[in-house]
Amino acid sequence: MAKSKLVVGIDLGGTNMGIGVVDREGKVLGRSRQKTLADKGTQTVLTRIVEGVQAACAEAGVIPSDLLGLGIGAPGAIDPASGTVIEAVNLRWNNVLWQRS
Repeated sequence: MAKSKLVVGIDLGGTNMGIGVVDREGKVLGRSRQKTLADKGTQTVLTRIVEGVQAACAEAGVIPSDLLGLGIGAPGAIDPASGTVIEAVNLRWNNVLWQRS
């Protein structure tokens, strides 16, 4: 499938996360749901996100590089200019900087 047609949506909560690969029409092509494990720290949560995206992509029959983009919904204050999560209480995050890779 063409890269420009697929995105990933992530619902990130303190207990669980839901991840879906969708096309432009909103059809869910693959999904993953797993425990967030926020009590194990930021790096564990980030690792779980990556694992969840990979699992949803596998179910959809695509690879992450086929994706146009990714959106994450999580409760908390964010500085959009810097990409810093100022505070997300249920994730136990304070001043966590999201970096692009």
